[in-house]
Amino acid sequence: MEHGSTLTSARTTGQEINGVNGGRQKYGGRGSSRAYSLSGGDSSIEAFDLVLRHGRNFTLATLKSEFPGLGGGAQSFVGQLFLDMSLYILGSDSSVDHMVAVLYGRLFPLAYRRLLGGTVSSASEECVRGAWKETAAFGPYPKLMMTRLSRSLLATRVFLQALNLGIEVVNTTDHLRPGRDCSRALLRLWYCPHCQGLLGPPACRGFCQAVMQGCLGGAAEVQPHWKSYVDGLGKLAGGMRGEQDIEAVVLRLPSIIKLALKHAVNARSRLTAAWFAVIVRGAAVVRISHLTSPPVRVHTPVTVTGGDKQIDSIRVSLLE
Repeated sequence: MEHGSTLTSARTTGQEINGVNGGRQKYGGRGSSRAYSLSGGDSSIEAFDLVLRHGRNFTLATLKSEFPGLGGGAQSFVGQLFLDMSLYILGSDSSVDHMVAVLYGRLFPLAYRRLLGGTVSSASEECVRGAWKETAAFGPYPKLMMTRLSRSLLATRVFLQALNLGIEVVNTTDHLRPGRDCSRALLRLWYCPHCQGLLGPPACRGFCQAVMQGCLGGAAEVQPHWKSYVDGLGKLAGGMRGEQDIEAVVLRLPSIIKLALKHAVNARSRLTAAWFAVIVRGAAVVRISHLTSPPVRVHTPVTVTGGDKQIDSIRVSLLE
């Protein structure tokens, strides 16, 4: 009887967690909840990681087919973006806007050399990285990408954090064992018609509730909070649609990056002129800085001999 009660409790918990459908079923809702809780939520993390890996491979394939001139230079940049996204949903302090800006900052010098036919020296590499914002090289697409990723990644991050909290509660209550008094009380439940399989008479709800509260002790007080948690998690999972659905957003990233690069290619002449202006302006700043810098006073130690006395280490200013 004791063993049967434990199984019943586990099944009830499983039914409640499995009731969180939508995003829960979509992202790792495989197997029983008890097995899921003991695994530490690895199945959901693996599901999200699978989505990101698929998005990375899809993005690389798109760049290879649409922009063969880029070669394999963009592979590390794209890989770093998806790695940063994976770390973000696990709780890193990185900014989504920053990781997108880094991607386009690295892509622009590569695209400028291989797609726009420009030349970039190693000395001006850093300047080119920052020029894509000033020249609006990629149009509105980086901002669009930042907005969509921010919403979907944040929703995924909160979902995983909430799920991990529930897993901790399940793992804690899963190890509760009934004491001697509880075992005796459970044996008395045999007198309840439903425990004998007689479904005709009404169930002894008050009796069952009193016994279970006595067995669970303080753990019974968790039930209303647990119900609120399950309801909230269900609403969160149900809201992970549209711009908050990481799968839908990630699978659209190749299209956004492709449009951004095409925007740069179509604006080749404007970007070349803008980059030339940046170089001229930078050279002018360096020249003005050189002309307006104060004169340098050079002091040279010399030895002066006069009469019978020798004066050592007299500093003579060459500009005085």
